[in-house]
Amino acid sequence: MATVIGTSGSVRAVKEEAAALGLAFGGDNLDKLDQLEKELSARLSDAVTQAGERYREELHALEVGVSAARDLSEGEIEALLHSLEQGARIITDRIVALRSVPSRLLRLVNLAKILGHLFLGWLLRRRAHRQIRAIRERVSRHDAEVLAFRQDSEGFIARQVQPLIQQHAAARALLASPSAAGARAELAVIDALRSLPSEYTVLNDVCLPASKFMRLHGKPIRSAQLDHVVVSVGGIFVIETKYWSQQFLERGDFMNPFEQVRRAGYLCHRLLKEEGLPCRVRNVLVSKGALPPKAPEDFVKVLTPDKLAGYFRWFKPELSTDDVFDIIRFLEGWVATDG
Repeated sequence: MATVIGTSGSVRAVKEEAAALGLAFGGDNLDKLDQLEKELSARLSDAVTQAGERYREELHALEVGVSAARDLSEGEIEALLHSLEQGARIITDRIVALRSVPSRLLRLVNLAKILGHLFLGWLLRRRAHRQIRAIRERVSRHDAEVLAFRQDSEGFIARQVQPLIQQHAAARALLASPSAAGARAELAVIDALRSLPSEYTVLNDVCLPASKFMRLHGKPIRSAQLDHVVVSVGGIFVIETKYWSQQFLERGDFMNPFEQVRRAGYLCHRLLKEEGLPCRVRNVLVSKGALPPKAPEDFVKVLTPDKLAGYFRWFKPELSTDDVFDIIRFLEGWVATDG
């Protein structure tokens, strides 16, 4: 089994994205993220059940309260009507008494008093009707609150579990993202390379900085991130892993992967040469999906993960074990680490 140094750079990128979303997970693969998504799904299901129970409890309490308020309001209206009836009876009795005096002169004198009592009766009825209308409006508002609460059951539950909904949606989106697809592809490559014999060393996520200004085909190179580097007596191999869909390819918003691996391989070659180490580098593009057309003059080898081990075993020894040791020691210093 080959020696494996470092982990998938795409897995590290997914972990950084997850941490930014408050979804930190451990491990060198996506198993913990899968597990986290399942845990969030279970917690969300439980939280929805509990929120549903709280909703039913609050609805029941609201209905009981509104029913009690309605009963009280009906009592208030009944009391107002009774009071109005009593007041009207008293006013009627007084008017009858004022009209029943035998003297015509006194009846004329009492006319002003009768008009005053009639006005008072009108005021009493008006005030009672206003109070009754206010009570009925209050009851209507309470009924509207109950109706609105009944119609908002889904909204109530959603608000209760909103943080979990967001976390679960973020976890699912991350698992389905291009970053996760790339991480799975890199993990498949690492698993395939791990099956190589023990004299092979696999370095993952090697981040090389240019030691000085350099160009390749007129374009400057400042740094390069190498998904994987395989080192053995059979040579040095820089590997770029891609897992692109046809839709992504058709959008055209990407750096040409053949150019990308050539630039990475060239920078690795130059840095090894500057160290006085063997510097022949072969470029390999591993794909589990779609790729743009390869130029006829392009010597980048294109493979699928299942063909990798056989490809590397085909090369005859061209490096000494001391060279292999020195190359690995140099490149190991540029392997990315967490933090």
